[in-house]
Amino acid sequence: MDDTWCIRSASEADLIRFYQWITVQFEPMEVKPLSAILEMRRTGHYHGLGLWSDEKLIGYMLLAYESQEECVLIDYFAILPNYQNTGWGSLFLQEVRNCMKVPVLLEVEDPDYMGDADSIETAMRRMRFYERNGCVQSSVKLNLYEVDYVILRLNPELNLENTALKDRLDRVYHMFFPEEVYQKRVRYHD
Repeated sequence: MDDTWCIRSASEADLIRFYQWITVQFEPMEVKPLSAILEMRRTGHYHGLGLWSDEKLIGYMLLAYESQEECVLIDYFAILPNYQNTGWGSLFLQEVRNCMKVPVLLEVEDPDYMGDADSIETAMRRMRFYERNGCVQSSVKLNLYEVDYVILRLNPELNLENTALKDRLDRVYHMFFPEEVYQKRVRYHD
């Protein structure tokens, strides 16, 4: 890691570049169409951040929100393969945490619902990474497209009751999915 890094807002061209990585770094069922991402950006409900070092892309984070004043969901977050396990992911998360004045939420695969030992270990490793970086589990758990998630809070010092958290998160999911898809694919655990 060097001192010439910066985090900057993504242009549309940057989002397209990030999307090329998203299709490689995320499971196909987790990848939204690029057209949907760009449309949400155009309507003011989506924002991208890039972590750069000497003009080299290190990582990216895509944020979704109904209103930036209420709550932000990290929709995609990744460090490029050549820079993983070197501290960049922690740096990126901490910088976002320090500058956000609203609750920031993350979906992390729930280890309690994973089937095999390798999947459980991968989910636990991700959970430990986020917890090391100050994230706290909420009581909100859900199933999206047959994948079970626990919702984490990046900045838990911004108090948000679980009922309000679920309500704000739900509004973001309603932006992502048409009502008929939402009814079939978004299920909260009690």
